[in-house]
Amino acid sequence: RDAGEEPPWMGSRRVSGGHSEFMSPVAKNSTRHLHSKGYSQQCTKLTRQQCYAITYIGTNTMTTYIWHNPRCSKSRATLLLLQDAGHNPEVILYLESPPEPEQIKQALRLLGMGDARELMRKGESEYRENSLNNPDLSEAELINSMHNNPRLIERPIVFANGGAKIGRPPESVLELWSK
Repeated sequence: RDAGEEPPWMGSRRVSGGHSEFMSPVAKNSTRHLHSKGYSQQCTKLTRQQCYAITYIGTNTMTTYIWHNPRCSKSRATLLLLQDAGHNPEVILYLESPPEPEQIKQALRLLGMGDARELMRKGESEYRENSLNNPDLSEAELINSMHNNPRLIERPIVFANGGAKIGRPPESVLELWSK
């Protein structure tokens, strides 16, 4: 796909009004969630394509995104490193606006992870309290647990150039530009 071409799930009709007119149900719910969390001003500043890219993170190769937790030193260091390198990412405060299960699945694909547990912070109390080490849990159950308890998601995650990297160590995210 060319960088300026709209992804196939966006539909071929142009939108004259709001960007939600031709969104998939997952996209509508995610954007509605962004609006309900006080991101309506940010979202209205985005183009329709960028708004979809937030919903289907990593599909827009022109924009850099970071799932960011400002209280995490690695996340802050990764954001600063990106800004110093001239990459000004769209910051997604994933604890305040948790990624939808489809977004988590997309992140797993972009990270090359085969098991949802690879993306989970196993030291978090939610991991133990919800017995997420149970091998009988399905991928869907694990992904839903990350959606419902976003602290379980490893951080930070940077999405750029059709790929993704976890910023541990922060310098590892720069590999997204060295392909």
